[in-house]
Amino acid sequence: MTIERNSAGGRHRGEHRDPVGAVLTGFWALGHVVTVLLLGTSAAQQLDPDHLGPMRTAQSAPDREPPA
Repeated sequence: MTIERNSAGGRHRGEHRDPVGAVLTGFWALGHVVTVLLLGTSAAQQLDPDHLGPMRTAQSAPDREPPA
């Protein structure tokens, strides 16, 4: 009994022509890049000096007119 290997090093015929793996890898990488960008944007917005500390009175406005 002999074990025969094909010349491609044990890969199945047609595996190099299957684009599904490449597409899934691309979606996986794109999802990670988008996630990192969204988290970075959110962190940058939260750490913006305008958002740190108490709100300044000049920047605040009442929700409604005070009662008479």
